[in-house]
Amino acid sequence: MSETTVFDVYGTLLDLSVPVADYASHLPPCASQNLTNIWRAKQLEIAWTCGSTGNPISFWDATELALDHALERVGQADDETLRNGLLYSYSICPTYGDAVPALTALKDSGKKLAVVSNANASMLERALDGAGILNLIDDVVSVEKSGSFKPDMAAYTFAEKALRRAGEAISFYSSNAWDILGASTAGWRTTWVNRSNSTFEYLEMFQPDQVPGLEHLASVETFSKYGEPGIRRVSHRHD
Repeated sequence: MSETTVFDVYGTLLDLSVPVADYASHLPPCASQNLTNIWRAKQLEIAWTCGSTGNPISFWDATELALDHALERVGQADDETLRNGLLYSYSICPTYGDAVPALTALKDSGKKLAVVSNANASMLERALDGAGILNLIDDVVSVEKSGSFKPDMAAYTFAEKALRRAGEAISFYSSNAWDILGASTAGWRTTWVNRSNSTFEYLEMFQPDQVPGLEHLASVETFSKYGEPGIRRVSHRHD
C-alpha cells in the first residue's frame, strides 16, 4: 500500500497566533497572549467534553463559545466588533511560512497529501482555500462525522477509512502533542512539529520523532537530516 503524508491543520499548517495579533491594538496591554492561550485551551476543552459526553458540537461552535469565554476573561466580553473581527480572522488564518514550500515540494515529488482535522468540513474548506493551499491537498478529512474528536481512537479510525490508508501507510505531522500521542497509539508514523521548542508532555509513554518546523520537507538536502517519520508505538505503563 502506498503512503499518504497527512497533516494536522490548526497550529501545524495554519498560524493560530495571527487572529489575536491582528487585533492586539484593540486589547488591553499584555492581554494578547493570554487571549490566544485561553481561546485555544477552552476550544479544545469544549470540543472534547461535548464529544465524550455524547453532546455533539461542531468545532466552529466550540471555537465561538471558547472565544466568548476568553474575551470575558480578559475583560472584553462586550466588544462585539472585536469578537466578530477575531472570528473572521480565525476563519481565514494564514499559513506558517514553511507550510506552502513544504506542501508544494511534496506535491511536486508525487506524494499524496491529506489533512485530518477536528474542524468541520465547511470550516476546513474556507480556511484552506483562504490560505491558498486547498489545491495542494488531495484529501480533506474532518473527523466530525465520527462523533468524536482527536485524540479519541474513533477519530483516527474514521480518518483511516476516509483515506483508505491505515497504520504505517500514514505519515502524520502535527504540532499538538496530544495528537501525536493519539496518532501513534493508532499505529500511524508520526512526527511532532515542535515549533515552540517545548518538552513533549507524554515522555513517560514514548519519545516522538520531532522537527522544529516543516522546512526540511521542502528540500532534498535538509530532508536527509531528518528523514521520514519513524514508527513510535506507544508503550502503556502499568504501575
